[in-house]
Amino acid sequence: TTPAMISPAQLAQVGGGGWEYSPVVATTSGTAFDFTGIPEGVTEIEAIYRDIRFTATDHALIQLGTNAGFQTTGYDSASGTGVRTFIKRTTGFALVVDGSTNRAYGKMTILNSGSGDWDETHNGSEMREGLGINGAGHVNITGAVDRLRLTRSGTATFNSGSFYIRWRK
Repeated sequence: TTPAMISPAQLAQVGGGGWEYSPVVATTSGTAFDFTGIPEGVTEIEAIYRDIRFTATDHALIQLGTNAGFQTTGYDSASGTGVRTFIKRTTGFALVVDGSTNRAYGKMTILNSGSGDWDETHNGSEMREGLGINGAGHVNITGAVDRLRLTRSGTATFNSGSFYIRWRK
């Protein structure tokens, strides 16, 4: 028999693995994309990025926040390709994109380890040279995380791709 196909929206409706999904957002222009309404008690958030790229050399950042706003300091985060580029950031979870001709694909997993501690790991690929992207980070946040922002570490504009998040308790 042929297996049935189910969309992410349908899967969320039937509780597939306990995941709830955000809409997929086109990252073809703009400098930041905010996702709000993450429910209290979430223990895991995944951020999925497809074909993201910038108008100039830049790198992506993922920032978490509460009803008081986004946390923009206190991160201990690094990302790299292992060969060419390595970055560290304290303003968000770092994600190497590296240049206007690179396109990044992958997934960042962010886990609530308790007492306000959030730990992340990510892996993916930059498609220009086929290099792997890997990294990890940590931040402590006071209050219930209810939002996530995709932004950049410099001044470039997004000009390609899409992005969405999913979460579960």
